[in-house]
Amino acid sequence: MSAKSILKDVQRRRIMPLNQQERMKAEIAQDHADMRGDFPEVSRSMKKQLMKHPDHNPEKALVNVQALKRKIHALKLGQHPELNKTEIIALEKRKKFLVEWIKKKMVPVEDVRMQPSVGGVANSDFGRAANGMARGEFSQEYMENANELQNILRLLEKDNPNAGNLERFRPKRGEMGSQ
Repeated sequence: MSAKSILKDVQRRRIMPLNQQERMKAEIAQDHADMRGDFPEVSRSMKKQLMKHPDHNPEKALVNVQALKRKIHALKLGQHPELNKTEIIALEKRKKFLVEWIKKKMVPVEDVRMQPSVGGVANSDFGRAANGMARGEFSQEYMENANELQNILRLLEKDNPNAGNLERFRPKRGEMGSQ
């Protein structure tokens, strides 16, 4: 893959987090075992019956096979591709741009922790913070850029299960003025 194609790919598809990939692999292995009748608590004669007649409803059995195929396909699409140095450099450059862009749209940590009322008195700052979050963090443009950044982070930090967590970039109120 070229650097341009990897950047387009990151925008279009979702890269699965490491822990989600592991969960899905375990589900697929369990589904394969269920289809073979590998149940430790089931007797050998019962396993033979399960192999001959896995389900009395053939439509339901077909749906299970189709669901398994969908899981395998989703896992294949969500895998982390191998990256060369030019692709890594291009992703790092895009990551730097997106982090700065997203930081400008995020409300500060202090505003996120704000309560709607303090001691029964309405907090006027809370409404201002909620409106700021609605304008910035809930916009379509923000969502698209946030998803792209999460995918880039998951590609660059493959071993980190929290790689896609954007909260680590949320600025403090003192940092807001310096941007």
